[in-house]
Amino acid sequence: RGWTQDTLEEHRIGYAPPEEDQDEFIEELIDEYGSDTLLKTGLFLPGPTKPFFKDRVVFPYLKAGKPRYFTARKTETNDEDLGKYIKQLQSKDYVADFIDEPLWTYTSNQTSTVIITEGMPDAITTAQHGYDVITPVTVQYKEEHRGSVAEATQRYDEAVIINDAEENDAGEQGAQQMLEGLDKIRPKHRADLIKKGELPLPEGQEKNDIEAHLRDHDEPHEELKGIVEDGKTLFEERFEELPEDQDTVSLSNYSHEILECMQSVKRNARGENEMLKTEYIKRIKKRIYADQSDVNQHYREEDENRDDPLQERKERLEEKRRERKERKREQRKENLPDEGRLV
Repeated sequence: RGWTQDTLEEHRIGYAPPEEDQDEFIEELIDEYGSDTLLKTGLFLPGPTKPFFKDRVVFPYLKAGKPRYFTARKTETNDEDLGKYIKQLQSKDYVADFIDEPLWTYTSNQTSTVIITEGMPDAITTAQHGYDVITPVTVQYKEEHRGSVAEATQRYDEAVIINDAEENDAGEQGAQQMLEGLDKIRPKHRADLIKKGELPLPEGQEKNDIEAHLRDHDEPHEELKGIVEDGKTLFEERFEELPEDQDTVSLSNYSHEILECMQSVKRNARGENEMLKTEYIKRIKKRIYADQSDVNQHYREEDENRDDPLQERKERLEEKRRERKERKREQRKENLPDEGRLV
């Protein structure tokens, strides 16, 4: 994976050998602590006591340099029916109540940018390239993840979500959910500093993630820096949905796009930065050649329109995004040299 020895040691990445190779060690633990105590950790299974992690690479979640939770990835020789990644047990009745999964975080105190990723290898690779990292170690962020991530990003000037690029758009959908969630709830900070970065999806590949993308890149640090800099805020995404270069525009024809954009203006401005709000409204005005008083009116009416069928508007916007993404894929195909095309 291109991880250095320093990275392995800093993140304390280890290996749990096959079960038969752990027997002697587990007997020593039982003699010293007892089976009940081992089971309470969520790292062992009962009857007789045996390890939960077997033939897996183990990743600890560190706090002040000490592990407080674990996840583990199966190796190529592991034939278990369990998933590629499994996490320390929590819900079993024999596990202690205080065992719970925190966010995996890495803080260097040397950067004002934090990257939010979906996977453990992506997080470690990102940290190796000089960024602080937060990951819930999942693609589908739950509601409680958003609050935890919002709190964890408070100390940073910029938070950039970078999920996997996939044909089925699972990573993109997860990143969009997190972007919209953080845009709504991240307190005390301008939401215009929360962005979504996008990885390219090479022709013929079903998936591309940070770890694989940077490992195969000649200048990985500069590549990651570019993805961060090219990230877009929710306002910028909504802004791109607005009509462009119209001599005359009936705002009512584009009310759903403008209202979506205005929601982002209101959340980004937070009522605490009038200059920022004015800047956004001027950009919208220039984009659609509308009178600024009309744009201001839409801004004032944004609250009144919240009860409109938002789901219908979201579906229309999502369809436009899919069409735009499909056009980009077709453009990439057209730009490929003949030897790069799939036959």
